[in-house]
Amino acid sequence: SGFYPVALLRNIAPLPAWASNEVAFALVPTITVAPLTAPAGDLTLTLTCKPRVRPEQTVLLIFAGQQIAPQSITDPAPPADPTGLQFFVPGIAKNPEGYPVRLRIDGADSLPMILQNGIYQFDPNQKVVVT
Repeated sequence: SGFYPVALLRNIAPLPAWASNEVAFALVPTITVAPLTAPAGDLTLTLTCKPRVRPEQTVLLIFAGQQIAPQSITDPAPPADPTGLQFFVPGIAKNPEGYPVRLRIDGADSLPMILQNGIYQFDPNQKVVVT
């Protein structure tokens, strides 16, 4: 995940090779969140993320107006498996509507939205209801 430059390189003989200008491309993480319901107070959230997080990347959870660094990052042995992340979120107030969850990796945020019937809505699997 993160922002990457993308350019087109064209090399067809007998014409000279040329490259286009670069444009920015955001590769956003896809996440799962657990638990989806929690009591008010301190929470521990567990997320999985694809593509996997590289060691040099900056990772933050965006939750209830806070940016929170992970307590742990785990990459399982099979490289195709997602990265596991654990976050400690202190003092969360009750919110029956739920708090959207986003994961920011090198400035690229996961999308807490889904398209249903032509309308973008918050994904119920990417928010935590605090009771």
